[in-house]
Amino acid sequence: MPASGDIAQFGVNPTSGATPVGIDMGSNSGAQSVGAIEVTSARSSTLTIVNSASSTSGTLTLNGATVNGTQNVILRNNSSQLLTLANGLTAALEIVLGNATDNVVAVDGAGGITVSSILSGFGRSLTKAGSGAGFLTLG
Repeated sequence: MPASGDIAQFGVNPTSGATPVGIDMGSNSGAQSVGAIEVTSARSSTLTIVNSASSTSGTLTLNGATVNGTQNVILRNNSSQLLTLANGLTAALEIVLGNATDNVVAVDGAGGITVSSILSGFGRSLTKAGSGAGFLTLG
């Protein structure tokens, strides 16, 4: 698992778009932090990140990192595929905006970003950036 300032980068792997990437919140007391999540242009299938714990809901704090020369990025999709952050089958995944300066979501490819789980961060700004045609969907 990446550390709180690291970039979790997804390129070609994992290859299946049907099987989500799971974060087992039950194994880390329901909390995980990372600098940013980035999907590179090498990605050729959708990517869904979920809470894979059977009963422990959890929070994924996105602290922000410099990604592709842009500061305070929390999510970046430079692919033609969709990146989704969602609850698991049996446990919730809350996404927390961890950067006090800005929380940048960069869409630099044709693929979009969907956050369908709870998004929180009282008093934190959220900025959509990037030159891509993909959409940012919250809800």
